[in-house]
Amino acid sequence: MSSVSSIRFICICLLFSNVYCFSTPRRTPSLIASPTTCRTSSRSGSSLEMSLTADHPKSSPASDDMKNEKESAKLSAFRQQLERTLRRSSENESKQKQKKRQTQTQSESPVMKVESLQEYKTIVAEERNKITVVRFYATWCKACRAIKPKFYQLARMHPEISFVEVPVTEQNADLHQGLGIPTLPFGHIYHPDAGLVEEMKIGKANFGTFAKTMSWYADGFCELNGVGDCSNPLTEKKSDVQNIGLV
Repeated sequence: MSSVSSIRFICICLLFSNVYCFSTPRRTPSLIASPTTCRTSSRSGSSLEMSLTADHPKSSPASDDMKNEKESAKLSAFRQQLERTLRRSSENESKQKQKKRQTQTQSESPVMKVESLQEYKTIVAEERNKITVVRFYATWCKACRAIKPKFYQLARMHPEISFVEVPVTEQNADLHQGLGIPTLPFGHIYHPDAGLVEEMKIGKANFGTFAKTMSWYADGFCELNGVGDCSNPLTEKKSDVQNIGLV
């Protein structure tokens, strides 16, 4: 083959090769990740999911039940505490009302209660301005309970007279014994100038006599049936009070 023909052959080959290159479309780089990249991305995704799970754990039904039980227990405890507080406040309010009623009753009562020897000496024996009427009684005595309304009514009718009642207790048993109280109910009348002037039973049958005798001392005169002793009754019957040191 001559040199000219060989040159032509080379040129034709070069021409065909260039035509083939320009005619073949160019392929763009593949966007599909390689297996190594996929493995890396999967690993990073799992780690991200684990981190999200650790930061925000998923709630299970068992944990929800436990939360509900704790909340209900706290609510029930609060309700119980609130009920106890309301109960205590109502009890305190009722006690205060009861004390107020008792105070009002005692302040409005026309009869003063005496339960000790010192009180009896101060209120009864040392009284120098008013006539004092005393009722000795016991809470278990039926006759004493029956005569109480009449005694209080008599006290309201005579506000100028001091009315006192002395209950029988373990603390003042010596007071009743010292005054020689023979039975219950029993009454004493004290004059501011003469001390103890009358003592008698004041049961239901003879309470009228006791009230009439008291009115004689309050009015300053007494009735005499026929020919009786006209001596001044205010100078008598002081020895019983002096025996126990009340005068």
